[in-house]
Amino acid sequence: MLFFAMANANAQYRGFTEILPQEMTADDIEFMKATAREGMQDQPVDTVITWRNPVSGNSGAVKLISRFRLEDRECMKNKHYFLFKSGEKTVIEATVCRIEDGEWVFVS
Repeated sequence: MLFFAMANANAQYRGFTEILPQEMTADDIEFMKATAREGMQDQPVDTVITWRNPVSGNSGAVKLISRFRLEDRECMKNKHYFLFKSGEKTVIEATVCRIEDGEWVFVS
């Protein structure tokens, strides 16, 4: 068993926030997570959804790379693109899987 035995609703995206660029504000992270969590439901591979935080000036996009099953869980691999107010750009790939209560948990 991978990560799922330890996961709970409060642990969603555990580990993921630790790999994000330091320029990300808490609100940026919430915008990005909401985009990935809500916007990718039932979307086809290659869907791109954007987000923007008007307060920080940071923005980004989430692209659905693939859907697959892991340990009988629905999983998605996403590519996250970040554009910071400073002009810096960053790209991160992340895999999330849905646990029993319906929440998405960061796997890698």
